[in-house]
Amino acid sequence: MGAIDTAVPDDPDGTVDGELVQTIEAVEEGDFLVLNGDSRTWEVTDVVDRPIEEPADDRQSKRVLRLASRYATFGLELVEYLDCHEATIHVLETNDRYEADQTYAVDAV
Repeated sequence: MGAIDTAVPDDPDGTVDGELVQTIEAVEEGDFLVLNGDSRTWEVTDVVDRPIEEPADDRQSKRVLRLASRYATFGLELVEYLDCHEATIHVLETNDRYEADQTYAVDAV
C-alpha cells in the first residue's frame, strides 16, 4: 500500500474526511502504517470488520486494526455513522506510562 497524505484539520468531534476513510478501509493485515506523522512504524497484525445491526445503536459498522510496533500495541478504530465516520487510536499495550490507556484522534495514515 502506498503512502497517502490524508492529513485533515483537527476536528473536535472526531469525524474524518472521505480520503482518510478510504485509506483506512484499504488497509490489510501485513501492511505497515505511520499514524499522525509519528516516528513509529506500525505493522497491521489483525483486521476486523463488523456491521452493527442493533436498531438502538447509531453506528452502522466498525473496522478495527490491531497495530504492533516494537514496544506497543495500538488499535485503530473506524466507526461509520449514517452521516459521518470517526477514527480513534486506542493504546492497548505499552511500556510508556504516559501512553497507557490513552485514546487519540486519527489525523493521518
